[in-house]
Amino acid sequence: MSGGRGRVLALKAGGGRIRPLAGDDTPPIPRPMVGDGAEDAGGAGEAFGGLHWKTVLVFVSLPMVLQVFHYMIDVGPIYYLSKIWPLALLPLGLKVFREFSGEKVIYGFTIVYLTGVTPIMSMIHFDNSLVDALATTVKVWPLTYFFSFLGLLWIARPKEDRLRAQVLGLGLATLAVMWLMWIFIPKSFYSSQIGMTKLFLWDELRSYHIYFPMTFCLILIFYAARRFLSTRSDWIWAVPALFGLVTMAVILKQRTTIAAALIVVGLIVLRRLPRPMLIGAVALGGALAVLGGVIVLLAPPGGPADRITSLFDFGGSLSVRQQTAAKAAGVIFASPLSWILGSGAITRLSPVTLNDIFATKMFFLADIGWLGVLFEYGAIGSILIALVYAIGLRRALRPGIAAPGSPAGDFRGALGDMIVMVSVETLIYSPVFTPGIVAGLTAFLIYLDKGVPARGGGMRRG
Repeated sequence: MSGGRGRVLALKAGGGRIRPLAGDDTPPIPRPMVGDGAEDAGGAGEAFGGLHWKTVLVFVSLPMVLQVFHYMIDVGPIYYLSKIWPLALLPLGLKVFREFSGEKVIYGFTIVYLTGVTPIMSMIHFDNSLVDALATTVKVWPLTYFFSFLGLLWIARPKEDRLRAQVLGLGLATLAVMWLMWIFIPKSFYSSQIGMTKLFLWDELRSYHIYFPMTFCLILIFYAARRFLSTRSDWIWAVPALFGLVTMAVILKQRTTIAAALIVVGLIVLRRLPRPMLIGAVALGGALAVLGGVIVLLAPPGGPADRITSLFDFGGSLSVRQQTAAKAAGVIFASPLSWILGSGAITRLSPVTLNDIFATKMFFLADIGWLGVLFEYGAIGSILIALVYAIGLRRALRPGIAAPGSPAGDFRGALGDMIVMVSVETLIYSPVFTPGIVAGLTAFLIYLDKGVPARGGGMRRG
């Protein structure tokens, strides 16, 4: 430049004006975004086996964060590792507090309440020891993944393409493992005693079935459904979607999960239809539902209608839920303290369990959805947990995160679909049964949406 002073021209940040920079000035560093290649920086001791150690840590954390092994006593050490993984990652969550947001405040209050107030209530109502009371909080520890998993992603800065490949790869691996177990595991491994296995199960209604968490497979199904609708002519995407649903029907045999998955797939299809076709599809579906109900009610016994209704036979599970709900409601409304602050819970390893207190082996809070949450955490805890789900749904349904119809847009949409699905499942299952799915996927979407905060400033707000 003129003048010989070594001055250069640069765009002034945020103003769009050109201003001179002194010779010792440097342009501001742009905020790193998803896929900025930080994981490929290399360096001594940072890579092994051709992979960056941060990438490996993210990959290993994915099934832990989404609680694939959290209740699977069959896998031994991995089961216990899944239980303590929230504590192992917890220090990484400190990185997230560099920026204030309402979402973090809600998660913080929720974690403090569920791990602080609820144990005290269990000591008051059920005479729990301090150790037993604190042990009941283990199931809500995965809520901390909102902070710690997001912190891990900020530190590792994996590329979105690699994350997508890892998640979808785990979905394909889930399908392969399910079929391998179904074909090669002998029937002698199956049991009707849940305390002996959580994987290979048998009961009169469903016969042999394998209860393996299908989280990654479901994300694959939703992604494949979205890609099929986006590409239209590329039928290859219909294969993993249909194969995944068939696997769930043949091997998993969990009615609530299958129904919720079909609802979400239906919503994916409906959202892609033009408005006239959407109105027509909804009207047709409602008419068929009404017609089906009339046929079942008016058809003579012993005919085809009986075979149709047998598909919805819940065996004794509906009766168990009714008994549990009735007993839980009796406790909830016994006193204002119970329904406001909750009654807490007892672990299955405690000297006295809820089954002992209610004099029945058929008392399962996890099977009565939000009523079980009201029993354990009260109205305050229920509201906080509902806000956690609302945060996830807000992220899941947020428009404009990525170009619709693109691989990135469909992948982020599939992650959001999974949040929608577990929200639907809370009508039956407890919202705190696998809270890590909502917390982890919400953190996942925040990372994909916002990227990594720059070292010199805060991350832009969503």
